[in-house]
Amino acid sequence: MIRIEKLNYNYTVYKHKEGKKRLLMNSLKRDRVIIPALKNINLEINEGEIVGLIGLNGAGKTTLLKCISGLLQPKEGSIHVGEYIPSERQKEYLMKLSFFMGQKNQLIWDLPPMETFNIHKAIYKINDNDFKRIIDETSQLLHVEHLLRTPSRQLSLGERVKMEFILSVLHSPKFVLLDEPTIGMDIQSQYSIRSFLKQYLKANNITCIITSHNMEDIVKVAERAVLINKGEIVYDSSISKLIYEADCSEFMYISIKAKEGFVLPEYLQHLTVASKEDNRYMMKVDKSEGQAVIGNIINDPDIRNNFFIEPEPLEEIIIKLLENKK
Repeated sequence: MIRIEKLNYNYTVYKHKEGKKRLLMNSLKRDRVIIPALKNINLEINEGEIVGLIGLNGAGKTTLLKCISGLLQPKEGSIHVGEYIPSERQKEYLMKLSFFMGQKNQLIWDLPPMETFNIHKAIYKINDNDFKRIIDETSQLLHVEHLLRTPSRQLSLGERVKMEFILSVLHSPKFVLLDEPTIGMDIQSQYSIRSFLKQYLKANNITCIITSHNMEDIVKVAERAVLINKGEIVYDSSISKLIYEADCSEFMYISIKAKEGFVLPEYLQHLTVASKEDNRYMMKVDKSEGQAVIGNIINDPDIRNNFFIEPEPLEEIIIKLLENKK
């Protein structure tokens, strides 16, 4: 269980004066600015629960994860992870923790992943049976058994990230922190990673916090959504409730897959084009006129077989939640 009470964390930055004459002044005296990163955070996460931490860049997501991992030591408030206090950096706690950052590499570039795994095995004193069992289980789930002895530099980004995941869970952690786990990956690799995470975390009763700007990561893996904005928690509820709010939105989205040279018909031109990629249009429609718009599309032979109705994207719901909390 993770319990956080009245947690505050501030960053200190220094302003540098510009100009050659002020270069010496900068070295002697600098103006200090305190930037609050986390403000009065109160959060409880049950054992085995998977929580999605959502927020804009600079909201405080990674700072919170670093405090939970013990990399940062807040001066105000308390954090308890099970029986441990992360800031004390106890060996027993670190042996049960895994902190995966999508933009950081742990694999040794010129060695096959298996060699890095063996180094990790020695560091964490993993016995032979557990080591083999975890390697076999995770590599099969991720479909990378045939790549274990291929040099890491020869692997694709998706393949390397999968190996990084294996390395992250090799010591059987009970607490896993995931920061942007699918960043930069193609759709197929993202799907594979999400499926693995959902299955592996639940099967091993692992307590997990996952942050991502890709809402599919949160929806497919997490059970609960915590929205953080400017260092404060502004929303905390189940993923199912968040999806329900999207279904109850006053807007719907109509996706149209058009042919080459397609021009929006007059009855669609007043609508907002939420996105356009190649020949696919995403139209934002007020539900009050949705029936009329759909009726016109059904009567249009050019597109009636190539349209889909979708709820308002969760990204839009989250932006509204943020705006309501301002």
